[in-house]
Amino acid sequence: MTNAEMKKSLKQMGVKDADIKKVEKGIDAEKLSAAVEKAKSPDEAIKAIANVCPSINANDLKKRYEFISGQAAEVNKEVEKLKKPMELTSDELEIVAGGGAVGGVVNENL
Repeated sequence: MTNAEMKKSLKQMGVKDADIKKVEKGIDAEKLSAAVEKAKSPDEAIKAIANVCPSINANDLKKRYEFISGQAAEVNKEVEKLKKPMELTSDELEIVAGGGAVGGVVNENL
């Protein structure tokens, strides 16, 4: 990402011009992008970010990365559960197949 692209992206997100100037003073998006692209692991990327942007605490960034990664792993587990066939009881199967909810009521009342 270039510095111009970063500025444009921040503007599109509604960030105020004064705040964009603060970000531009503290972050060189081009150096940051180059450092992260060279990294071969998340730990290397975190160290590279902290080297390019000393105002960013590497330990805090690592904790946030681990938290978000954990959440993503949980979401992936739930998605995998949804992909597997569900075991249905005979009553549930009848309802899904159609007529079970109404049919059961009608049959019971006849």
